[in-house]
Amino acid sequence: MEQKRDEKEMSLTRLESETGINYNDEEKFAIVYTANDSLKKKLDMLCKLHPDQFERYVLTGDDEEVKSYHIPKKCVLIKTPATYSDEQKLKMKERGQRLSARHVKKDESTRKKTSLL
Repeated sequence: MEQKRDEKEMSLTRLESETGINYNDEEKFAIVYTANDSLKKKLDMLCKLHPDQFERYVLTGDDEEVKSYHIPKKCVLIKTPATYSDEQKLKMKERGQRLSARHVKKDESTRKKTSLL
């Protein structure tokens, strides 16, 4: 016989943590329904920063695992992935390596200064 778990113990799997976005041609907002933790955090922050544009609303059955939001429809963006030539990729790689090396040198110099204190 299967034991029943408390609802508080149950959580969604990564497969079940889905996001739905609905909008129509008439209205200027979209509805986002999500169980994705990082998206919920981002949308909660946008609700705090821009309460006139972003709004969390409660649907029957909503809980902390699943939240719903009204967002401006212009925030829903589907775009073509960027494509880069081999030359552009090489330049980006070199730029990243230079920035990384500069960051490492900066960290080393900061450590030296603090060790002298």
